[in-house]
Amino acid sequence: PNAELDAGKAQSMSRSISDAVGGAGGYAAMVTSLRSGDVRVVGVALQLVAMLSSSRDPSVPGALRQQSCIAVVVQMLQAVPAPDVPTQRAALLVLGNLTRAELGATPDALRQCQQTGGLTRALDLLLSSDLGVREQAACVVHNLSSYPEFTAAIIAGGGLVKLYSQVTDSRMSGISPVTAKPMYSYAVSAYCNALSYTTQPQDVLMAIQNNGMEMVNSFMGSSHRSLSVKAIQLLHVFASCPDSTVQALVHAVAAASPMVSQLQAKIIETQGIPNDPDTAEMLECALLALGSLCGAGTTDKTDLNRQAAMEACSSQQHLSRYIDIVQQGMGVSGGPAGRVVAAAFRLVETLSACNADCARLLAGAGALGAVVSRLHHGDEASRASALTTFATMTAGAQPTAELASGVDAVAHMLTTGDMRLTTRAVQVLKAASQHQACQEAIVSRGLGSLVDLLMVDRHINDPSIDSISLVMDVLTTLTNVAASPKHAKTLVELGGIFGISNLLMNG
Repeated sequence: PNAELDAGKAQSMSRSISDAVGGAGGYAAMVTSLRSGDVRVVGVALQLVAMLSSSRDPSVPGALRQQSCIAVVVQMLQAVPAPDVPTQRAALLVLGNLTRAELGATPDALRQCQQTGGLTRALDLLLSSDLGVREQAACVVHNLSSYPEFTAAIIAGGGLVKLYSQVTDSRMSGISPVTAKPMYSYAVSAYCNALSYTTQPQDVLMAIQNNGMEMVNSFMGSSHRSLSVKAIQLLHVFASCPDSTVQALVHAVAAASPMVSQLQAKIIETQGIPNDPDTAEMLECALLALGSLCGAGTTDKTDLNRQAAMEACSSQQHLSRYIDIVQQGMGVSGGPAGRVVAAAFRLVETLSACNADCARLLAGAGALGAVVSRLHHGDEASRASALTTFATMTAGAQPTAELASGVDAVAHMLTTGDMRLTTRAVQVLKAASQHQACQEAIVSRGLGSLVDLLMVDRHINDPSIDSISLVMDVLTTLTNVAASPKHAKTLVELGGIFGISNLLMNG
């Protein structure tokens, strides 16, 4: 359809053509013509199939897939001698359209592409001397790279090196007549996808040693949003890799560049929780990357993690934005918005675990209230993650209603009957009991349940927990609380002496 037509008219025209062609058995005839021995027939049929496969009406490329068009086009690309450049371009365009999720491609269609050798051939053509062929080959690889099941095949076929060669080829920086973006855009996206889904740390190590962080620096500030998102996604992949060499290289580059401030700018420039999927993806990636730079998912934070965390907490504006996302996201789960909220809470959790200064700054900026709300009203997974964050924020916290409410929520977990959750809650109360501001709340809301846990015979045979460690944590908590004569008296009144005597008698 002409570009002057509006989207509705274009869709209507496309559907009319599809109905007419399909009703006359045209799709089968076109695909059959691709196997004709007459090069003129093949050329015309291929051009027609290429145009139809680009239709925004999913039923059109769907009809071509039903006629085994993927296998036929892959056969054309595998021919010896190789077809001419225009044929390769058109065949790859068809293959790219028929494997595109936006045009109705299912994982089964992508598997057919791989099983017939389409992925292998596309990987080979990434190194073609023709720039158009290279771009369309990268499109096919990109489509498959969006699914983790094809990651190993892409990497085993030399995909990372071949894709990177496109990114560093200055000729591929020209604007594509197909996408109106730089010609290497598909290659950048496929490269980042493959590294995001790989389960082998050596793949990430190889990528970063092959100047992967230069790609991050080059594209993070790109005017093309899709490239900027992929660069931030790649930074998250590198920063979350446990390999010490990768970590050293990531933080060396981050320290020498305004990387943290760039991520903060991406987070600040959005308002609320975006409804637009593209904006939400950008925000999610920025939150994930910043969290990973600060050591998200690691038990022992390094000095480099702590340095990044202090920079991330450097202004009240940034702290307020992190917390605002978490607070607005209460009750939101699933979809782009849910992923943004999860990434924001992951960042808050990581920052609070880095050091006491970050935890205090976050608590003072309102994060404690958001964490307490999550403890009271979140689902099982969010409450479990909030437990850790609450424990870190109790250090230096003031004896406020929010703090008491948080201890109340944790204490309530002692009575759920879920011994694994009880064990985790006791660990949090043990940490909180070191701070005087928390002790009053522990005594008034959780002391009775803690005393009950001293009766070890009630849980000693539970295979889901370490009963002895649980009792040790309870005793440590009670020891901290009983340092106050007032609290010690309450402990005695609640039967704490009987529980302790029972432990002493039963060895």
